[in-house]
Amino acid sequence: MFKRSLRRLMKDRQSTILNLVGLSTGLACALLIWLWIHDELQTDRFHQSGERIYQVMVTRQQGNGSETDPGTAGALGQELINIIPNVEQVVTLAPQKWFEPFSVNYGNNTVSATGNFASKDFFSMFSFDLLEGNKNTVLADKHSVVISKSLALSLFHSTKDAVGKTLSWKLFDFKQVVTVTGVYNDMPANSTIKMDFVLNFNAWVDEMPVSGDLGNGTGPFETYVLLKKRHRHVACSGSLA
Repeated sequence: MFKRSLRRLMKDRQSTILNLVGLSTGLACALLIWLWIHDELQTDRFHQSGERIYQVMVTRQQGNGSETDPGTAGALGQELINIIPNVEQVVTLAPQKWFEPFSVNYGNNTVSATGNFASKDFFSMFSFDLLEGNKNTVLADKHSVVISKSLALSLFHSTKDAVGKTLSWKLFDFKQVVTVTGVYNDMPANSTIKMDFVLNFNAWVDEMPVSGDLGNGTGPFETYVLLKKRHRHVACSGSLA
């Protein structure tokens, strides 16, 4: 039976080759699609409280339809804490898309690195792996900075020796001297948030004051909320103006 089938296949080699190529291509495409879907489904799944973390987005009416905007006002986070009892924590991030890599300097060592400004609960809300420092206090001071393992090795050739050291950063005409209060493992590839170091959000406010006027709630900032357990959804209505 097998020999007979093989002879038939060899008899019409051109058709056999085309069928094999088509079958192989189909299987390869199906495998690539599965790998892509699997990778998408794993995005941000490493956060321990991921099922309770939501990014706040603002929906605006546009003619007969609506448009969702991920940008929020800088003061929105604190307002959500004040008016919604089910919100346990709020984290505000500066707009990453505004920044080119920072220039980071320690002694005679200067490197280019990506950074952002985040409110003090960043490491207690998100499960980024801290190698050095306490997740509840590493961003408590506006002159603190938490750096990645790769950046620590580039600047100090060590992760343990990094804490307590002072370094300076510069972006455009803005610059500041900060103290390393923690070191984290490089952010995973499947994280939507990626940076080489994290600065306290108040350091941004010092350079570029954030308006306390919520207006319609929109703005350039990213706002994330951690809901209390057993409260997976929050409905809001009315004006925050």
